Amino acid sequence: MNNIYTNQIRHCVDCDTVLRNESKFCPSCGRMVPFEEFGTDEIRAFWIGGSYLTLMVVFLAVYAKYALLWSTSTRLGFEIAVHGVDLIYFVVLIKETLRLVNPAKLKLGLLFNMVFIGMGTAILVNFSNSYLGILLGQYSEGILLEYEETTHPVLYAMLFSAVMPAIFEEMAFRGFLFNALQKLVSPFATVLISSAFFALVHFSFLSAYWLLPFGLLLGYLRLRYHTIWYGVLLHFTHNACVLVFELL
Repeated sequence: MNNIYTNQIRHCVDCDTVLRNESKFCPSCGRMVPFEEFGTDEIRAFWIGGSYLTLMVVFLAVYAKYALLWSTSTRLGFEIAVHGVDLIYFVVLIKETLRLVNPAKLKLGLLFNMVFIGMGTAILVNFSNSYLGILLGQYSEGILLEYEETTHPVLYAMLFSAVMPAIFEEMAFRGFLFNALQKLVSPFATVLISSAFFALVHFSFLSAYWLLPFGLLLGYLRLRYHTIWYGVLLHFTHNACVLVFELL
């Protein structure tokens, strides 16, 4: 992108750190550069990412305040609403996100690797959660218990705990949000920020110890292969295996 600042040395207005030409945030203090230095694409990316993250914070606040009072049907409706927002953003931005779901360049060997990695992460999380529960004296009631009021608990658990999160969360955090962040910050910061919010919107602070590294792995796959399908498969395999371990 060309602008009048391309050949000038820019400094942060707060801490006087020298900024790169493409920088939108100061690497030292985090202050956003003046908005007039943003191009059209950057401004659009800023509003896309900012509006989505704001909505997720609102959802998080609502969940934290009211979730304990909800029935199973209300909670399922809430999850559908969250994923509905993901789908709306993905479809509205389809020109930018369509390339991420193109299966033409997928490699069969990598797909198999995602299955094995997903199984491995599920085993690690299963044992670490068990150990942490013993250490803290807090035991999870399990996924199936959340769906015991439904007509088919296993089916609902698989749909809402494995299938839908794998698809819609990857659409969001490794899809349109990832695209927006890439136009504003470095690739490393893009992976880190998207992974942090991925961990946050799971509404489980106790699980953050594994959700953040898991998000970083998914972010790396998106950055490396320019598709969300490897992440979708790994994400689904992980969640499905956690549920299978509970059933066993």
